[in-house]
Amino acid sequence: MMNELLEEFMDQEGIHNFEGDSGLKNLERIIEALGYKPHGFRFGSLIEVFLSDNSAACDALIDFIRDSNVRDWRDSLESNLEEQGITDEIL
Repeated sequence: MMNELLEEFMDQEGIHNFEGDSGLKNLERIIEALGYKPHGFRFGSLIEVFLSDNSAACDALIDFIRDSNVRDWRDSLESNLEEQGITDEIL
């Protein structure tokens, strides 16, 4: 179920890659949809530079989210999609 919710969210938001700065922003959008408060990265932090330069690391984080069965994340993602009227066919 988490995989389907995440896929639907990514499709709805037009998130298709995690390369460079825009990929890092896409990853932040997903994390925010999971229910985390937006604090952003410190500009130029090592983690920001690493993730921005290594899209496969972002992909690994997305796979981790897909494979996790964290109820709070599912609830937040469902709520986000319900606001857009999208989840009926998934749930």
